[in-house]
Amino acid sequence: MKIFFPIVIFVFSTGLTFGQEVPQTSEEMTIVESEVESGVPEDEVYENVANDMCACFNTAAEGISDGMRKVIEDAGKSGTSLREVVMGHASANPEQGEIDMGIISNMGGDELMSCMAKVQSKYKDTDIDSSDEVLMEFLQKVDACGLTYAFLLEGLRQ
Repeated sequence: MKIFFPIVIFVFSTGLTFGQEVPQTSEEMTIVESEVESGVPEDEVYENVANDMCACFNTAAEGISDGMRKVIEDAGKSGTSLREVVMGHASANPEQGEIDMGIISNMGGDELMSCMAKVQSKYKDTDIDSSDEVLMEFLQKVDACGLTYAFLLEGLRQ
């Protein structure tokens, strides 16, 4: 499995930095490290990859306001520029926007990268990568994957 990390491209392309300390998550992102069993139906493998990736992103995004999460997920559904809606929402809600942007900026850090590396290791024997159209379809279908889908879609555009 080849996973690239478009979240880093997005996070650092915003060019925003805030001095406020961002609440850190106490829950560690965990992905069971195991070999993918041979003979598992391909759809099930895609679903498992999607769920594991979403667990990483959702844990890294803990603390983002419901409003920011909704505009990010809506941008993924509509194909709107993620940067545009995130900046717009942050500007319209400056106090919460500052907190949300701090969390988004920290998403490109070690915790998410470590979790995604575990996903990559777990599925290393598959031909799936994070730009795979079938994987993107699974991410788009699963309600809990809206945030992940939006970030990956934005990364593919860049």
